[in-house]
Amino acid sequence: MPVTIHTSNVDDSVIHWNGVYHHHAPNGNRELIKRLIARIKSRVLTEPYPVVLIAEEEIRYAKFTKAELAVMPLPSQMESALQKYRRKHIPALPSSLDFKIPLLYQSTWSGEKFIVTDTQRKKVGGRLIMFGSNEQVDLLLNSTTWFCDGTFKTRPLIFDQVYIIQCLVGDEVFPAIYALTSNRQRKTYEEMINIILQLAANRRVVLPVQT
Repeated sequence: MPVTIHTSNVDDSVIHWNGVYHHHAPNGNRELIKRLIARIKSRVLTEPYPVVLIAEEEIRYAKFTKAELAVMPLPSQMESALQKYRRKHIPALPSSLDFKIPLLYQSTWSGEKFIVTDTQRKKVGGRLIMFGSNEQVDLLLNSTTWFCDGTFKTRPLIFDQVYIIQCLVGDEVFPAIYALTSNRQRKTYEEMINIILQLAANRRVVLPVQT
């Protein structure tokens, strides 16, 4: 009697097995699919794009042969399991300001600290979180020109805005600090500047900024 096993294309979990045992050499196509799925799953957790789009891109980048594509699951067939995988591993959006920042968002992909400050006090009228890598902060502190702007439509709903501080490096503008603010009051902007000044003092940098 042949072995009948149905498994998930995403996490290899067994959906159905008829109880028959059988041994054979590894299937090359199966190993190919596993490597592809591993790459897709990695991107699903680190990128905000639709899971189907990520799967389509990875299949396209892999440049499979027609024979290999014939055994490859379609992106639409992976969608449900990939969505479930993302929901399981990525924390839900908080509903109040009294949340702890998950470890996933406290560092960069390379493991470098990403949170510049996390302030919860009356001084800023709620909560102020500033993000930036050491490299981004160094670029900011050594730039003569800064550009600051806030966006109110694209933001977590429990915050008032996403505020971005960019800096001019040569002929290019780079984002240096991302901030989530609870309001648009002067005291909040002053607190952000004070935090940056403290970063400069800690690094013994004299700010050359002119704008």
